[in-house]
Amino acid sequence: LLVDVNSEIQEANRVYLTVKAGRLDFAYSGVEAVAKLRSEVYDCVLLDVMLPDMEGTDVCAAIRNTIDTPIIFLSARGAEEDRVKGLMAGGDDYLCKPYSVSELGARVYAQIRRRRMDTNALEQPFPNVLFDKQQRTVTINGTNVVLTGKEYDVLTLLMVATNYLFVIVHMIVLADHYA
Repeated sequence: LLVDVNSEIQEANRVYLTVKAGRLDFAYSGVEAVAKLRSEVYDCVLLDVMLPDMEGTDVCAAIRNTIDTPIIFLSARGAEEDRVKGLMAGGDDYLCKPYSVSELGARVYAQIRRRRMDTNALEQPFPNVLFDKQQRTVTINGTNVVLTGKEYDVLTLLMVATNYLFVIVHMIVLADHYA
């Protein structure tokens, strides 16, 4: 989903990203973007910071608790405080205008690849064990397992790194880093 009011930017991105990704949807305002994000599933969101009806950071904050789709901010605002604000609002990346469409394509690809790795990282290796990454819960045979935050982090690490041998101290440190 590309959310930007600048038709020249939309057209340049459409031409490049359609060839690379095959499909690109558009929104022209924050309200329209929020509505589309609540009704459709997208691989990535390209979100301008300066929209006519609301800030892109407000759009991001409004939907970040309900979707985990990567969000890349596109903005003419390149100051450090603007980039930090975008990332703190829930953005995954921030690209300053003007930018090259090939760099944008590479960043989109990297975000999608990372998301797929994260999604696949906790694929259910045991059919009776279910992980809910959003709620940070584990269910075994339909029964919720009560875990502390640290226990969940260590279990997640063990589920992802199934072919590794760990010393307990290393697991705790790595779980802190991985979580």
